[in-house]
Amino acid sequence: VSQSRYLGTPDYVGYYQSVGYLEFKTGHQSVTNYRRELDLSKALHRVSYTHKNIRYTREAFVSHPDQSLIVMLTSSVSKSNSIKVWLKDARNTKVATSGNSILVKGSLKENGMQYACGLQVVAKGGKILQNDSTLEVQSADTILLVLKAVTSFKKFSGRDPFGTLPLEAMQ
Repeated sequence: VSQSRYLGTPDYVGYYQSVGYLEFKTGHQSVTNYRRELDLSKALHRVSYTHKNIRYTREAFVSHPDQSLIVMLTSSVSKSNSIKVWLKDARNTKVATSGNSILVKGSLKENGMQYACGLQVVAKGGKILQNDSTLEVQSADTILLVLKAVTSFKKFSGRDPFGTLPLEAMQ
């Protein structure tokens, strides 16, 4: 099997590249009882730890029907979830925030394929502050992050990638 089968070739598909990175900070420097779990029966990834006598849990899964990555942050004490969240694009594409969403749109210089990645942040019992390219959630009971990505590659799908599934539908 040739290496191009796994890496792609510029004249056929282009190279497989990440659409970007979802990053967030909680500000928790010193934690105890740290635990990571992967529940294959539920396709669920879980991280939990204790910080200042509060138990924090982060759960993540990918929904194929919704074409989304879902991350939920909870804690044992109400109004104790605060994060700063952003999307980072490896190609230095402009990142825009609007309301409770972050959007990155660009195209690959190698073959012109367009891509878009969007994050919607939902905070129960807290407030969301918008900065230049980040969102900050303060004093929430629960935080939900919904990440979607689309490309203009439609060789096999037959659908318009910026049609019915685009990131604007998250609003």
